[in-house]
Amino acid sequence: MRLLVDAGADVNGETKGGSTALTAAASRGSGASSLNLLIEAGATYPENSNLLVTAVRAGNSQVVGVVLKHFEDLTISDRHLGLIFNHSAGKGHKEMLISLRDWAASQGHQSAVDTMGSGLKAALKRDDRHREVSARPRRQTS
Repeated sequence: MRLLVDAGADVNGETKGGSTALTAAASRGSGASSLNLLIEAGATYPENSNLLVTAVRAGNSQVVGVVLKHFEDLTISDRHLGLIFNHSAGKGHKEMLISLRDWAASQGHQSAVDTMGSGLKAALKRDDRHREVSARPRRQTS
């Protein structure tokens, strides 16, 4: 990615399908450094983009954090935010849920934040149960 940026590649160029370098980086779970590089090189939030949804689906809280930090003024409906949150909760991504909740609160999405509170508690309970099961000693078979 660095080579392309250094060579003057158009960081806002789109494919025929409308994908950009930002959406490609966000779709990869390891794309936080690439996302930062593209933003530093002048990449802008693609119009009509689901960049945040793409980042959430990739399942990397660092990628979601980069999107929320650099594009904090993005517009999203409470309904859409709820769908994003439910996806994260279903996957048990605690850090991502907390980042999304804090961002939503800072943007005035109070109804989504209220919904997120119960979803976050449920995700934390699932995580605690998973740790409990993992910590149990295994039976010895002879």
